[in-house]
Amino acid sequence: MKVIALKSGFIDGKRIRAGAEFEVPETFKAIWVAPVTTAAAKAAVEATKVTKQKPMTLSQSGKQETKTFLDVHAEKTDLA
Repeated sequence: MKVIALKSGFIDGKRIRAGAEFEVPETFKAIWVAPVTTAAAKAAVEATKVTKQKPMTLSQSGKQETKTFLDVHAEKTDLA
């Protein structure tokens, strides 16, 4: 049976990452997999993916507006 991993897990000593599709025996049961045929399984995998921000280079960070220590902390707590 073809399944999709909803979360990371292990099977037969192999690491399976979230979103991977693989074959398992019909008797295999786990809460971190779902049959590929269900559209809800694919939607669940998409919902669990985390988007990372791209790293910023030094030249890009140098072009940003500079802020002082007081400017940064004044935004967090309204001191005025």
